[in-house]
Amino acid sequence: MTASTDWPEAAIAIAGIALVGGIIVVVVWQLLATWRARMAGSREQHYQQLAGHATEAQQRATLALEQLLGEVRTVRERTAELERILSAVE
Repeated sequence: MTASTDWPEAAIAIAGIALVGGIIVVVVWQLLATWRARMAGSREQHYQQLAGHATEAQQRATLALEQLLGEVRTVRERTAELERILSAVE
């Protein structure tokens, strides 16, 4: 009688171990998925900060180029005026 009752108990124990193992695997899987999602969110936030800095730098460069363009125009106008005065003097 002992041999016939051992098998169903062993099957129940094996099923219980498999169930607990499956639950552990699912919990670990979900924890890893949550961690990956947090890392992706952090990475996205970092990229947004980099894009913001790049945009600011581009705006500063644009302003500097516009100022330089104005200065170059002034120099061209003065050079043309000097050439006109010099050709009038000759």
